[in-house]
Amino acid sequence: MGLWDSNFKQLVNANPQAFADWLLPGARVVRELSEHLTRTLDVDSLYETIFDDEQVGMHIEFQRYRDKDMARRVAEYSKLVFENIAFS
Repeated sequence: MGLWDSNFKQLVNANPQAFADWLLPGARVVRELSEHLTRTLDVDSLYETIFDDEQVGMHIEFQRYRDKDMARRVAEYSKLVFENIAFS
């Protein structure tokens, strides 16, 4: 994880509910989930939230530079999140 990611992850971790209020108004953060999707792939921040009485994953990814493949990467991350993360 680079310095950029580390700094922003610390910012989100300091108050994840504030980010949920901003990005998904009405959601309530339940807990942080593991950012390790596979042995070699991590996401920046991942939380279990409750939104409209349903469990929802809130995935926040920080990008310092424009990445033309970012949409594809986030779609792949989302697929892995839902395949590998069990909400309890």
